[in-house]
Amino acid sequence: MSIDNKLIPHSETNKPQTTLVAIKEQLIKNPDVYIAGEIRRAYNVPLDYGEWTEMVEIFVAPVVPLFDAPELNAFMKNMLSLEPFSVYPAVLQADGCLRLGRLNYTEVIGSLRRTIIEYVDTTEPELIQKLGKVVGETRTESTKDLHRKTVVKVYPERFSAQDVHNYQAGLAQGTITRPIVGNMTDHWLEPDQIERLKALHHKDPPAPIKGLLE
Repeated sequence: MSIDNKLIPHSETNKPQTTLVAIKEQLIKNPDVYIAGEIRRAYNVPLDYGEWTEMVEIFVAPVVPLFDAPELNAFMKNMLSLEPFSVYPAVLQADGCLRLGRLNYTEVIGSLRRTIIEYVDTTEPELIQKLGKVVGETRTESTKDLHRKTVVKVYPERFSAQDVHNYQAGLAQGTITRPIVGNMTDHWLEPDQIERLKALHHKDPPAPIKGLLE
């Protein structure tokens, strides 16, 4: 597993551009986006996390706070020109919780080819053939695409994005081993959390910043 909390711009000397690289470049160039960081998890082959070879999570927020769900969804829609595989919009629920939105992207990053070789050596070939086996060598080949999933998680403002990124990165790195009571989640914000975040910005309006890209 590898963890990285900075977005590294694409270089002309690098390999051909991938969807992940395109996402990073657009986010970096967007002055309205605060980037809290990135977490990357690579999984073994045969795959041990569903169908994904790599899972990438990018934590972002608008530079100017947006606590209104429709406004936050408009920001998320216009943030990237790439068409996502699926979209989960932000929703203000009846209990006052703000369910956070995200953009999901998938791409093929390679392929896995398996070759199974069987060799049957016998003094009774007729019996082996009755069992449906071939005497001698047989080869069976299969090919499976390897996929990467990139999730761009959108928070209403920079403090929540940074807090959740740091917490999730700590879990991934093993520096945090148990949940923190009252910690913000990467799925929703509760009403009291929203009010505290609004108060933070009322006291200290954020300047146009680029998070960890500085």
